[in-house]
Amino acid sequence: KGSAAISAVLSLGQAMVPVIDQLLAAREEEHAFKRNAVLILIAGIVLVLAYGFIGACYSILHGLNNLGSAARDLANGNLRTRVTPSSHDEVSALAAHFNAMADGFTQLTRNTIGASAKLAESAQQIHCVSQAIETATEQQSDSTAKTAAAVQELTVSVHEVATHARETERMAN
Repeated sequence: KGSAAISAVLSLGQAMVPVIDQLLAAREEEHAFKRNAVLILIAGIVLVLAYGFIGACYSILHGLNNLGSAARDLANGNLRTRVTPSSHDEVSALAAHFNAMADGFTQLTRNTIGASAKLAESAQQIHCVSQAIETATEQQSDSTAKTAAAVQELTVSVHEVATHARETERMAN
């Protein structure tokens, strides 16, 4: 009885081995499919992240290159140069600040040019007034010289009159 039971269990086990092998193969196939699906999903995510990273790097480098080019133009005296922001990130904010700085330089230059023009106008006015003063001083000097000559002549005439008066008085006495 014991051997017959063991034989029955063994034959049952041997009969079940192909079924168990089929079940194990099906499970292995299912797990392999899931594993492959997960690996493909991870590879896809890595590719998407790499694409996003490369795109972000390109966008940042492109914006910084534009900003550097505009800075060189501004340093060379081109006050009309501006940066057109190409994104909505920190580089774009930096570009807006650069444009504000360039506007400040432009306004400062305009103010300096305006002040220079006013200074030149004032210098011209001072020059004209100086010439008028010089002319008036020369005229006054000429008038003073003529007055001095007239006073000198008058003094000589008075002296002559006095001399004649003394002579006349002497003759009359």
